[in-house]
Amino acid sequence: MKKNFIWAGSVTLLFLLLDLYLNAHTITFWTLFSVIFSFSSYTIFSFFLSGCFLYRCSRLTLSFIAILVLFPILNFFYYQNYASFISAQLITALTHEPRFLFAILKMQLLPYWLYIICPTIIFALYSYQMLKQTFGDYTTTPKPFFLFKKYFFIIPILVLWVIQIKWCLKYNPTQLFTRTFYIWGSATLISFICFFIKLKSKNLKSTILGYGIIVCLGVFTLIGPAKDYLHKTCFDSQFIIQAFNSFFTPMRNKSLKQTDKAQQKYENYQAPDIPFNLLVVVNDALRASNLGIYGYKRNPDVALADFYKKSFVFQALSPANYTDTAIPSIFTSQGPQRHPSFIKDSLTLWDFFPKHFFSFYVLTSSKNWANIKDFLLSFNMKHLWSTADDAGIKDSLDYTDDKIAVEHILQLLAQYPQFVGVFHANSMHFPYYQKENFAPYQPCETERKNWPQTSVNCYDNAIYYLSHLENQLFKNINLENTIIIITSDHGEGFAEHGSYFHNQDMHQESIRVPFIWYIPPSIIKKIPAENWQNFKNNQKRYVSTTDIIPTILHLASLLSKDTLVYQKEDFTGKSLFSDQSGRVVISSGCFVDYRCFKRDVVFADENYFVLLQPNSLNQLEIFSANDFEQKVPLNKKDIDIQKLENIMSQAPEIHPLGAMLTNLAHKLEEK
Repeated sequence: MKKNFIWAGSVTLLFLLLDLYLNAHTITFWTLFSVIFSFSSYTIFSFFLSGCFLYRCSRLTLSFIAILVLFPILNFFYYQNYASFISAQLITALTHEPRFLFAILKMQLLPYWLYIICPTIIFALYSYQMLKQTFGDYTTTPKPFFLFKKYFFIIPILVLWVIQIKWCLKYNPTQLFTRTFYIWGSATLISFICFFIKLKSKNLKSTILGYGIIVCLGVFTLIGPAKDYLHKTCFDSQFIIQAFNSFFTPMRNKSLKQTDKAQQKYENYQAPDIPFNLLVVVNDALRASNLGIYGYKRNPDVALADFYKKSFVFQALSPANYTDTAIPSIFTSQGPQRHPSFIKDSLTLWDFFPKHFFSFYVLTSSKNWANIKDFLLSFNMKHLWSTADDAGIKDSLDYTDDKIAVEHILQLLAQYPQFVGVFHANSMHFPYYQKENFAPYQPCETERKNWPQTSVNCYDNAIYYLSHLENQLFKNINLENTIIIITSDHGEGFAEHGSYFHNQDMHQESIRVPFIWYIPPSIIKKIPAENWQNFKNNQKRYVSTTDIIPTILHLASLLSKDTLVYQKEDFTGKSLFSDQSGRVVISSGCFVDYRCFKRDVVFADENYFVLLQPNSLNQLEIFSANDFEQKVPLNKKDIDIQKLENIMSQAPEIHPLGAMLTNLAHKLEEK
């Protein structure tokens, strides 16, 4: 019995300490309260799951504990982190967004059917035992399931180990040893502690303690020189917490591959006569705020200064803050406010081009990452190529030089005069590719001990290098008949709002991305004056990267005088050649029934940037549309309610959480 208590308490305490260590910069009084609350719930859950049935407790206490088992399940499968679980938020979600809540729960619970069934069966049997005792024989003492009493504590370790094996075999076999070492090493250590506590011989305890200290000193002495090697093999605290988190964050095998309905649509589609080539450059994880063209003083993209002079710059939001949703949304113009089935039933950008155009998608990372290959290989895709796959690199996070991809594109363009293509670069994605003689910003370190500035230096070095590569690429393209779009799938965070990387935050650093259009002068001359004026006016307001397809098709219709080319399609994006005044752009961290990192949603128009955070203590943050630093949200007295009404009135129609936003905004208005 004591073994079970020690095991459950030790694992949860380890998890708590690691979580606090990795997120120390974000801990406040309220988040600390939330962490302790969640830790308590998870501890109870671990005791329950470990066979600690507390049969000596009273019926009332036992029933109360059984109910508490449900809390951490909601915490991990709904909120997915310690610092977000507050019971008031759950009540708010149930009252304002029940369908959205249960849709997310369904999405996150199903991958763990076996893990959920086990404690559910135990919970049901135990509840039955309580009811029988309550309404039956009062003298009968509830007996524990004796088969589980001594050995059930090992089952969570086995389940976690199996999950890690499955992950490693599918994504990175080289990590199998290190992950197994962590899991079984932790279990062995905890078992040894249990054995040490149970020892009755004081002499033996002293001997073991002495040898233990000597061994620990020896290990730490060896770790010093081997630090770099250990870091490369994932022996760090971030990896440990990732291993434990994988207990609750599954790697889903879902795909956005086009359906038979999309196939039928493609077969019936008559592509317009498009008189220009198109190249879309997706610079992965590139945020707008670190580009000179967007006012960044360092100006790491200086190599593209001449290209910028001929281009048009927009303030754009990505539809999501992670790649595997943003890319399909961008290249189908179906935003995250819709169900993923809309993406699977839609045509992609290259499907809208005539079949005699050569279509390509060249990326540096592996095309198998997040099953993106299934989406990219749509009907009119002729050439999907990955630098990492070509080099035999299995780990999608081990990026090779983007220069190889650029050279490959130039070889393709030399063979095919008419093309629609995508260059998906990865220099700016962690760990931020560094090239000798192209790293002016020092010191550069990606480890957290000296971040964020040292990591920002690495990030800017990657921008500096890639800008030189893209400048050479553009110089070798015929710009007289080629439209070029520079954008990104998402941004990157460096602790501006407590988040590192991008998928745990929805402020501007994670979703405000470059959106730069080059249109040949010969094409500009043919665009009607009204549409061209709309294009320029839209530079002053938020637009979306989902606008690419509608804009290209609208341009084709303007040049061919065939309005049906553009108007007959159902997109969430809008054409940049149309009047977008009053439009509300959204970005979401959760794509229901596909992938959900964070349930926050952004609603933005030409006046305000509104961040809805359903799981946060501060559920609503409102910033001026031009406040790109977003250090402090606006006070009520600084908000023009009449201008905010534009977002409030449209929000319920364009996103499932829109009604919640409207209710919160009305409360703000009443204060």
